[in-house]
Amino acid sequence: MSESAIPGSPPLSSLLKMMTWEDVEDKTGRIWEFRTKDNPYNGVEDLTHYRMLEKTARQLFGTSEDPLMRVRTMEYAQYELERLQGEHYRRRKYATSGLLFWMYNDCWPASGWSMIDYYGFPKAGYFGAKKAFRPLMISVEDRKQEIGIWLVNDTRVRSQGSIELRSARTDGTELYIGRIEAELPANAAFLAAVWNKAELGLSREARDVVVQASWYPNERVGLQEGMDEDRTVYFEVMPKDLQLHPASLQVICHPKDARSGVLEIITDVYARVVTIEDELLVEDNYFDLMPGETRLVPYKTKPGYSWRGMSAVSCWNGRQEQA
Repeated sequence: MSESAIPGSPPLSSLLKMMTWEDVEDKTGRIWEFRTKDNPYNGVEDLTHYRMLEKTARQLFGTSEDPLMRVRTMEYAQYELERLQGEHYRRRKYATSGLLFWMYNDCWPASGWSMIDYYGFPKAGYFGAKKAFRPLMISVEDRKQEIGIWLVNDTRVRSQGSIELRSARTDGTELYIGRIEAELPANAAFLAAVWNKAELGLSREARDVVVQASWYPNERVGLQEGMDEDRTVYFEVMPKDLQLHPASLQVICHPKDARSGVLEIITDVYARVVTIEDELLVEDNYFDLMPGETRLVPYKTKPGYSWRGMSAVSCWNGRQEQA
């Protein structure tokens, strides 16, 4: 498919190199407009590209008077749209055999279409695309009264493993956990399992229920990244309607050397959009954590950037506790 263009704000640390905090929170968007490449012939409600991004984020994630939250939703809108379209088209293999996206990086300090900002740091959309285009990928499809669990394999080697489905309330109450064995054929996309929504506690009124589908291979069938386990989260309501509870994140840094290591992130309840905010190159970012889940995220520093040995990690519904 050609072409995919999904805008998104850079991380706040990059924004503050191209505008002041006053510019960030300015509702007139004067500097936002200057830093966002526009097309006067876009023909969408006479909105500029900046205002279209702002509207999209508001419709998906709700309205907030907090300027920092506005930035975060305009970051994450790019993640979700990159992930959702990538998973959709990969489930259609080979009815759709490719996706051409615009664009990879910026040539000047800007907010807009790129996945890598001008300063060389990945934006949220980079991680959404990375999730959607893993060689071995698990995806959830809404099938009205059911959800379908899809597995996609872009390698030439079959993989055997298991699918785990877990549902819980956002306050941490466990509702369901189940596991089945599955075989993922080489170079294929297929519907591996179907679950009834009612069994998982999902309904149109279930504003506090989340489901995580995970793929666990019996063994890694290659050395490249993306050949290990994968997971994805699904909920029934619009993102802005999901009821969240205060989360407490525990973050532990395990340095390997002066320039690399692993961040261990632990949550007590469901944590929405966990974001590593340091100027680090990390393997994963902007992900959700199920209640009680631990995620290990390898990191390294960007050449020319110092590392102060303290991690800055947030989520939309909680705070970080250093350990």
